[in-house]
Amino acid sequence: MSITDPGRPHWVLILIGALAVAAPLQMVARSCVESTVEWIAMESREMTLVDETGATLSFHAKIADDGRERAAGFQHMCPQVIAKMPIVFLFGGAYRPTFHMRNVHHALDIAFIADDGRIDEIRRMDPYVVGALKQPVYQPRIPVYAAIEAHTGFFDEQGVVAGAWRLVLPD
Repeated sequence: MSITDPGRPHWVLILIGALAVAAPLQMVARSCVESTVEWIAMESREMTLVDETGATLSFHAKIADDGRERAAGFQHMCPQVIAKMPIVFLFGGAYRPTFHMRNVHHALDIAFIADDGRIDEIRRMDPYVVGALKQPVYQPRIPVYAAIEAHTGFFDEQGVVAGAWRLVLPD
């Protein structure tokens, strides 16, 4: 029998047609990339976190310091890219940004940085669940001047906790 076989029930033809249209759309929605135009445009810098005892943690990060780069963030990026390099979002002043996880392929941790450089809070952000009625957004509890997005566990693995560490921006 072929798809157009007159012996095939009508509902089977409709189902096959619907699957043929839906499958490529789901694949596109779930595919990830190694790079985007915005990712390439973000400068890479060595960043430093310092704790209250003077201990330091240095890491390479992408810098999202304009609206287009901040809006893109880790959207569409493959998990292996997310695992390699955090993004530091710079807002140019005190701001209460809203983050979402639409089109993000891996859970993230986010550290919200107060105006004195101190990490005010660290939260986990989970990717959107397709078909969920409500998709969460994440906001800092206070206006912040920066945020750091990294793969889940990044801050725990390094022993970085809110309140005890601060971000030192390079000149």
